[in-house]
Amino acid sequence: MGDLSQRRRSQSSTRTIRTSFQKASRRRRSTRSWTTTSSDHHKLSGLTNSEPLEVDMRSLCSATSILYSRATTAGLKITKPIAGLMLAGILSDSLGFKSPTTTEMDKKHAEELAVLAGLNMTAFFEGMVAAKAKVDQMSPMHLLKLDSKVYTIGGEKLRVSVVETPRPEDVLKKKVSLVHAMKKMVEDEKLDDVLFFVIDIKHETALFLPGSNSASAMVEKAFHTWVHEDSGVALIPGVLSRKKQIIPALEAAVVTKSEVTEL
Repeated sequence: MGDLSQRRRSQSSTRTIRTSFQKASRRRRSTRSWTTTSSDHHKLSGLTNSEPLEVDMRSLCSATSILYSRATTAGLKITKPIAGLMLAGILSDSLGFKSPTTTEMDKKHAEELAVLAGLNMTAFFEGMVAAKAKVDQMSPMHLLKLDSKVYTIGGEKLRVSVVETPRPEDVLKKKVSLVHAMKKMVEDEKLDDVLFFVIDIKHETALFLPGSNSASAMVEKAFHTWVHEDSGVALIPGVLSRKKQIIPALEAAVVTKSEVTEL
């Protein structure tokens, strides 16, 4: 394709299409890229662009649902492997349709994709859950960045990280090293705090592991809970979604500033 190439990139849960001009050289390689299209399922938050772009934002659980809808509307053929990947995206984002962000459209798309992929949706999701449980080889920093976003809430720069697993005990046995990693992350990234939630898929409960006293105070106020002295974590029953439950609760708890901005 010469010096002109097109590639798809994924950053957080926003799917973008970028065009890059690359000059091949053994000594020097320069790349310029820009966003031309954005398909997302989050609220608008500080989006800026040098030129007009195509934006497709829908209140669905998974951005994969948006991509599937766009593909079918455009009459594109979805291959079996791609259907499997899309199905995995919807099931992962919706936690097997347990997440409060799940919509009927997400379910409909998942059913259609399961047929295209030739997969049993229940068995496929169970396999995904089993894979999520394998965290032994992951470093504390890897766990903290596995599913993480930076927000400014009430003037505080916070990294909010979640790990979804059917075996939260396997994550929490790394508690001491996770706290050390959170403190390092705060220092390295010039953050005010890191909020780390372990989502227990099986029992539909969030477990909050504090990295500081200020983080504890923030979460205790937002969810009317407390960090147990024995376990060192706070239990938050029924909380599964960062987008629909965790961030809104933190926002509502802020009394000095009501604005929440995702970086």
